[in-house]
Amino acid sequence: MLLRNAMCIQAEARGFAVALSEAHGRIVLEGFGGKVQLRISERLGEEWRTERSAWDTTPRNEKHKVPTGELRLFVGEWMSEMMIPDASEKPVETQLNAVFEKIYARIVSARERQRKDDARCRER
Repeated sequence: MLLRNAMCIQAEARGFAVALSEAHGRIVLEGFGGKVQLRISERLGEEWRTERSAWDTTPRNEKHKVPTGELRLFVGEWMSEMMIPDASEKPVETQLNAVFEKIYARIVSARERQRKDDARCRER
């Protein structure tokens, strides 16, 4: 929650309009002629536990997902996201400038793609 808040405050300070995409559950930053989606997730680990059901008392091992406390910030669209991982020596919160570098790079590449598409349309 704090990371999301810090990202939104920094984005607005840098000239982006911040919105929430209800359909995708992502933060959308719009500005400088482009849109970029952000999402934050926590890496999950796996843990084996011995469980017994109510109807069968034989023990069995089951795999469960457990939180690790390691956050990951993803920049971009679903199939082409760039990940900024959390690390013990360098948490995501201290990498906000690197995050915005990736955001600006995404916007520039989207604008270049749009120009090429427009040029192709004019040629046709």
